[in-house]
Amino acid sequence: MAEQQPVSEAPVAPSAKQRLDPRVAFVLMVIMIICSLCIGANKAWKKQRVNVDTAFSAWEENLQMRVETCYNLLTVAGRYLPQSDALCAAVRADLKAMENASLALEDRAAAAARFEADANALLAALAADSAVMADSRDAMYVTSMLPQAVEQSAKDTAAKAYNTAAESYNGGLHSFSGLLARLTGVGFAEVISLDTGA
Repeated sequence: MAEQQPVSEAPVAPSAKQRLDPRVAFVLMVIMIICSLCIGANKAWKKQRVNVDTAFSAWEENLQMRVETCYNLLTVAGRYLPQSDALCAAVRADLKAMENASLALEDRAAAAARFEADANALLAALAADSAVMADSRDAMYVTSMLPQAVEQSAKDTAAKAYNTAAESYNGGLHSFSGLLARLTGVGFAEVISLDTGA
């Protein structure tokens, strides 16, 4: 007699499909929508920040002009005045603050504004020094080249342009999309106080 083959059992279908609770599905959908909105807002506001960063770069370039003028002035002054001279010390303090990128923009701008007055005071003292005037090269620096450089670097329209861009950007961050962007780490731009004269 032929041996009977075992019959394989068919899989038993579940009696009822397990369904996701509609409330959980709704919550998940809301979370996904919020996440997509936040990601979109983050990208959009980071693109907006490029305009602010470009304006900031222009301000930094103007500040660098003052720094270079400061070095040139201190080089000339160092040939005639002692390190302890109060006018030289004031210009060195301005230089140190302008170069310190870790300071707040307002503090660096204030140093840049002070530099104009401090530089002109130092130039006046050097111009009154007979030893300086006896040297044709240094006399030219003190009476012509350096005063022009100080005046040119003082014409800082870049600070106003930067503030315009920063204030427009900051104002937008108070909108709904700006709020979403801030939730993802997008921050406000620092504004330079124009009272500093920078």
